[in-house]
Amino acid sequence: MTTARNYILTFFMCFAVVYPLGGQSFWVAGDQQDVTREALITVIKTLGKALDFLMRDYKVLNLDAIIGARVADGQLSVLLRRLQNSEPVVLSEVTLRAIRNLQKKADKLCNLSIPYIKTTDPQYYNILGPILAKGFWEQDYESRDVDLTLVTKPTVHGEAFEEKDSDACLSELLGTGKHKDRCKISDHCWNLMTAPGYKHYSLSHEILYLQIGKQAGCQETMMGKNAKNSLTTIDDLIGRECANMFHETSNAADNNFEEKYQDLVMEDAALCGIQGYRQFYRIDWLQKILLWERPSGCFGDETKYKKILRDLPLKDYFRKRRVKREEKILERGCLAHKTAVAVGNLALYIRYLIEDMAIQ
Repeated sequence: MTTARNYILTFFMCFAVVYPLGGQSFWVAGDQQDVTREALITVIKTLGKALDFLMRDYKVLNLDAIIGARVADGQLSVLLRRLQNSEPVVLSEVTLRAIRNLQKKADKLCNLSIPYIKTTDPQYYNILGPILAKGFWEQDYESRDVDLTLVTKPTVHGEAFEEKDSDACLSELLGTGKHKDRCKISDHCWNLMTAPGYKHYSLSHEILYLQIGKQAGCQETMMGKNAKNSLTTIDDLIGRECANMFHETSNAADNNFEEKYQDLVMEDAALCGIQGYRQFYRIDWLQKILLWERPSGCFGDETKYKKILRDLPLKDYFRKRRVKREEKILERGCLAHKTAVAVGNLALYIRYLIEDMAIQ
């Protein structure tokens, strides 16, 4: 029997033809409509396997893993509402049912895992718990292109801030932790979390900060803080960061998506995909992402995994303790955060593939 990996390689490499998607060119096989439909079916199966993998470990997942599942739940819910009201219908009932099942599975995973997260990591849950709420990630933006004229050269070497700094600033937005009221934004946090010139995870966390602020109802306060900025709206700020993210992702693609950047490029795509930036959703990039899934359904990183094991006390490894807040080792070679960002990214690939089918 042909393995999934061989099927994907055969699927994308049999007949190379260039077609546009989201304003970009990519290499695909055969007729465009057929290729997009087959890619959609493959993504649905891949996302299903990833969710099944996380479901098996729902009692030991960390909060960051469930953010990815809640993003998938929210974005698939938005997609299903759009499809319900769309004319003409571009999907079969079988495909629609499969997407509904994925949304329900992501929601179920969240509902099963959250009670355990409350118990195992109450401090972190008390800060960021609100972003796991049903509906928080049901953000609906029309598709658009990034404005590459907004790309700027990074001015900060490495990461610009630590996790504890980001957490403290997010708690101001959410009214959690030591903060009793939502949207009490300090100048320190606003300047830290919106400054230009960041790269890598600091850049993606800027977008996360702005998205959470909008969803928490802080837009008026954020606009007041933003008065001195030439980018006049919060969406303008997000647009600037997504332009720089797309530039980073394109550079990573030019270097064949080194394993150390795979987690980051999927996180970037998910965050900017929520905002409607479709250029992150190219089929040639999808071809690579599909090959990163392991037979178990998870996504991993052997180099990072081995480093975690090297740095982790043996007693903590056998207890499957979290090594670092964003990342947690599961079974051999599998990482919770990387699997979670893949889940969010694949859910958004479903949206953009369907949009592409509708205009073909």
